[in-house]
Amino acid sequence: MDDLPGEILDWVAQKMVETGTPGVSISIFQDSAPTFTKTIGLRDVANQLPITPETVFRVGSISKLFTTLAFLTLWNQGKVGLDDEVNNYLPGFKIKYKDANSPPVTFRHLLTHRSGIRDLIKLRHIFNRYAGGGVPIGAKIPTWGEMYAGGVPCEIYPDQKFAYCNHAFVLIGVVIEEITGKCYADYVRELILTPTHMNDSSFERAEINEDLLAKGYNWKGREIRDSLSTVGPAGGLFSTTPDLAKFGQMLLAGGINEAGELVVEKRAIDAAWNPVYRPDPKMQGYGLGFMLKDVGGHPLVYHGGLTWGFISQFFLAPEDQVGVVVLANGSRFAPEDASHRIFKELVGVEDLHPEITKVPQNIAKQICGEYGPFRGGVVTNTRFYMGFGGYVKVSRRRDGNLYFSAQWTHKKGDKMLMIDRDDPLHFLLENNDVAFQKQVGFNILEENPASKKMGVTLLPYLFGPFVAQKRSWGDQVRSLPLKMLLSIGGKFIKDTIP
Repeated sequence: MDDLPGEILDWVAQKMVETGTPGVSISIFQDSAPTFTKTIGLRDVANQLPITPETVFRVGSISKLFTTLAFLTLWNQGKVGLDDEVNNYLPGFKIKYKDANSPPVTFRHLLTHRSGIRDLIKLRHIFNRYAGGGVPIGAKIPTWGEMYAGGVPCEIYPDQKFAYCNHAFVLIGVVIEEITGKCYADYVRELILTPTHMNDSSFERAEINEDLLAKGYNWKGREIRDSLSTVGPAGGLFSTTPDLAKFGQMLLAGGINEAGELVVEKRAIDAAWNPVYRPDPKMQGYGLGFMLKDVGGHPLVYHGGLTWGFISQFFLAPEDQVGVVVLANGSRFAPEDASHRIFKELVGVEDLHPEITKVPQNIAKQICGEYGPFRGGVVTNTRFYMGFGGYVKVSRRRDGNLYFSAQWTHKKGDKMLMIDRDDPLHFLLENNDVAFQKQVGFNILEENPASKKMGVTLLPYLFGPFVAQKRSWGDQVRSLPLKMLLSIGGKFIKDTIP
């Protein structure tokens, strides 16, 4: 590839203006072919410094992929088990279970965000600029022992629901240190970064060339004050798009680097890419650390990142041997959409075009209503609130069609298109503004089948396969104060928590 198609370049430029994003870097790779990198815009607005292929970004939660593979390498060596209790490996502090009847939290729970651990260790962190995940430049970075001195609180039992949690991956980093006797950053460097020749990447800020580091900008286009991450294994990696392309090529090659040397055992990669949590059998879900989905019959493994002033997307199509990395130094750019547009151009993916728009009356009656996150854990619902607000809703409008809407997103409502008349609870959302087709699936919730409550699975979304539960009228009334609070404080929460 010599350049991005003109229509994609035009879309990127338009989206940068719409979202106040100063700069974007895109790398595309296929098999072992040379990586193509396109950079647009500025890494430093005040000094008018351009983005280059060497520009270093904070990549946020893409960091979790490195933590996952580092852990699975130890698992593959027989040094730890996926179903081992995490507390047996933690030094000095422990996971605090909800009560004495709680099942143990295992590494499988941590890797699939089903541990029940609170996303905010302390409730006051919601009012903290860094949401408990960072400190200002020059401040002392607390040790993990200091961070978790009071224990790591579980708000609910493990396996009760999907609840995205940075601290789950920090705990994996702690255990990696305990098993290897090495600093987490050093171990990942030796295991993955160095043999993959990711020479411009590091979990240590001090190792990054400041002259190459992009400045981050918030959703208003204002430069964000620099900071240091305290949740490194979950979101502390600094990298470039060409470096992440090398990482992707190594994975597509089954763990082999460009020199033909083994970096990560294929068994570990296969374990990460195998569906583990799949709330709706009609759709992909979550592997170990990696999110999974299918686009037009093409399986994808991927993960996004959102941190202070930066947003990112890394995804691979293993069967097509194609990968795309998009990094931006703005909080509102759409890297997932950009990567899908490029992928569809490369592979020639055709969108589904369901012809069934009129949903049968009995199905509409079954699924229409308001849906919210599971009760029994407010703090473990943080990411749902970030993505949607207090609720999502299915409603029938005057045109006779069903529409999916939410408090924060999809405010106008996306028309729901039934994919298959023989599977009347599986829909695409019609939205011409995005290149990838979001899906929603409805079923009786496995978490509580005795209740016969209808649930909706929302996929794909930035933080994973969310599941929401249909609310009764009483539940809707009880949730009014929270919905009002989210309506007032929504912008603050969305801009504060990475």
